[in-house]
Amino acid sequence: MWNLMALAGMAASTLYGPVEVDLPLTTTGNPFDPEINDVRVDFVGPSGLAHPRLAHFSRGRWKVRAALPETGEHEVVLRVNRDAPKRLGMKVEVPKTPLHWIRVKGNRFVTSDGKPYWPLGHNLAWQSQNWMPMEAQMARMREKGLNWTRIWSCNWDDRNPWWLENKPNPTDGWLSEDALDRWELAVRAAEKNGLKFQFVFFNHGQFSSDVNPNWPQHPWNAKNGGFLKSAEEFFTDPEAKRRTKMFLRAAVARFGYSPSLMAWELWNEVQYVDLVRKLSDWKTIGAWHDEMARFIRSIDFHNRLITTSSELGVDKWREMDYLQGHGYPPSVAGMLLGASVIKGQESKPMFFGEIGFGGDKQPNEHMAIRDGIWAALLAGHAGAGQYWYWDRLTDDRMNREYLRGTEVLKAIGTLSGFQSMKLDLVSPIGGNLVVVPGRGWERSTKTDFNLAEDLSPSSLGQLSGYLQGQANRAMQKEPWRFRFVAGTPGNFVVTIGQAQRSGAEVVVRVNGKEVRREVFAPSDSDVSVNKRIEVAFGRGRQVVEIENVGADWVFVPQVEFSGLAPQVTGYAARSGALSVLRLQNSGNAVKADLGLANPGARSAMIYDLESRSSRRVPLEWRGNRASLEVPFKDQIVVIGD
Repeated sequence: MWNLMALAGMAASTLYGPVEVDLPLTTTGNPFDPEINDVRVDFVGPSGLAHPRLAHFSRGRWKVRAALPETGEHEVVLRVNRDAPKRLGMKVEVPKTPLHWIRVKGNRFVTSDGKPYWPLGHNLAWQSQNWMPMEAQMARMREKGLNWTRIWSCNWDDRNPWWLENKPNPTDGWLSEDALDRWELAVRAAEKNGLKFQFVFFNHGQFSSDVNPNWPQHPWNAKNGGFLKSAEEFFTDPEAKRRTKMFLRAAVARFGYSPSLMAWELWNEVQYVDLVRKLSDWKTIGAWHDEMARFIRSIDFHNRLITTSSELGVDKWREMDYLQGHGYPPSVAGMLLGASVIKGQESKPMFFGEIGFGGDKQPNEHMAIRDGIWAALLAGHAGAGQYWYWDRLTDDRMNREYLRGTEVLKAIGTLSGFQSMKLDLVSPIGGNLVVVPGRGWERSTKTDFNLAEDLSPSSLGQLSGYLQGQANRAMQKEPWRFRFVAGTPGNFVVTIGQAQRSGAEVVVRVNGKEVRREVFAPSDSDVSVNKRIEVAFGRGRQVVEIENVGADWVFVPQVEFSGLAPQVTGYAARSGALSVLRLQNSGNAVKADLGLANPGARSAMIYDLESRSSRRVPLEWRGNRASLEVPFKDQIVVIGD
């Protein structure tokens, strides 16, 4: 008799396969309900160990797919509900093809054979209309050297198993085979193109009545004949939980074998569901996440990672293997460099699964991709900030960002172990200083800045671009305040990009005196105003305040001060003896003075991010400070081994 010591709780270093078996089995009733049809298989390997796997139902047949920790001949043993195990007289040969999963090691990712993995790609949440097929997009990603993407179970793309727009909905209580077949196409395409992806089960709009609201049309809504009286009930209703677990089980059974599946992602942006927006009930949200993660672990014998998104500062991460933020601030670099996670979760990997500037495509849209790569790497994140707007990637300049990014990353070599370090940099003064907030719709935790000391991207990552009015004063209690010493008179410009429909009123003060007041009248909808407020300042010590005393927010993408900026700015990180810097030059080629911990290095390798140019430049040392030529507008500088 075989040994039933299953490997369910063990993360085998390498799995082999996959294998697929059609089972000689006929069942009645709902094939997706494990309370009626719980079908499993034990693969009994050469060692005598039984390796359990779930079976799945597809187009009238029961099948099982598996990656297994042993190669060679395996016996197939059927288990149906609580019946005795049944030997089928079937054997399957597991090939010696290793399949490598993504695992967590400390606060980084590795493949199951121990190689570092740094996710870099962009989202492919659904098949956009009038845009190339998803498989073709994945092929383009492979060509650019990308290795990660993210796909949703949304109804408008016919991947939601209860609710489809272009196919009939399933029998109530069943799952749509059309939706699961559509998922099959995505999984196969990811495998073909060597991509890892996150399988997103729920998106916020399904259970939201005010943020991308789909709840009014949801088939589970009692107003549409469903069983939920409100969107809030989804997280506690027994029937909703039962159906959710049916979907989780079906996905684990059918797709859990795939080495392309990086993680199960329970939610996209759960902070926008009604339970949070109306009741601020994070306790119930956290409990739901705990329950569903534990359920997945009880059935996923391939030990896939589990995550969710997107607020980093709330307690829903207890059972998650890694953390994933989202954000659309004026400064992507500021957001990534200033990101912090909830206390107690710092040891887990973290990266941003969605980033962008938000709103319409901007002339400098490619910078969101560039900043997503380099700010994340130099902040020590476990992966890149992943660009959201996949249907905007028709611009060659944007695609070149990925090509150049992967090229330079390959030249650097190691991508794990980077820790952000304070950059001690001195360069000529005289450029325009542009303050770009690093947070989107979040609370500002810093609003008072000394322009000489506090303008690192990590500091600006604490400032939201939404200048709040009376409606959300708790999100920004103090005015924006900038302190500086001006060697000569100059001016500053406050750019107002958008005003909330309720209206706003922006007051600008210099040294305590009101100098400008702009009123934005209420409107039927949020208004794009693109207003520039230009104010002069004198020589000497200055304090500039910008306050919104009106009803609601205005969006401020930047504030620009003339003549105050160092010509060269940047940020840096270290990994062992290797220092990597990103330096941006607002003028012509100049030299910058750096305080470095690499006194033995004679030169630095510089990679231009605007082109494919690169050059090696000498370092001129005086003590522990080096003088370095900064030849390009935007460059990566590599110093050390």
